Amino acid sequence: MERVGLYVKDIKSYNMNLEEYVNYYIEGIKRQIRKPSTFILNELAPSHIAGSNAHKLIYRVNYSGLNDTKTLEFLISKGSKVYVISYNTEPSKYESDLSKLQNMVDSFEIAQ
Repeated sequence: MERVGLYVKDIKSYNMNLEEYVNYYIEGIKRQIRKPSTFILNELAPSHIAGSNAHKLIYRVNYSGLNDTKTLEFLISKGSKVYVISYNTEPSKYESDLSKLQNMVDSFEIAQ
């Protein structure tokens, strides 16, 4: 099961910069996961996408041994909005579509 998504979040009312919001976002993911599921943050790194500051997150979630997912997300800041590009799949399939996803991310533009 592979999924690619894009959504936009207006963070003006949060009164946070991108780095603060990324930490808040990660804590939100952790809160949504019910025990004994596990969350493992594999990578968190600053990036630059579509002429804007961004952060790259790679993490795995094991839902109580029932299924395991690996997720790559880019959180891109533009004005008061954060654009989230998300790719989620089984860990064994993660590498197979990564180049397609990177092409999509490289072509991403934010209209004014």
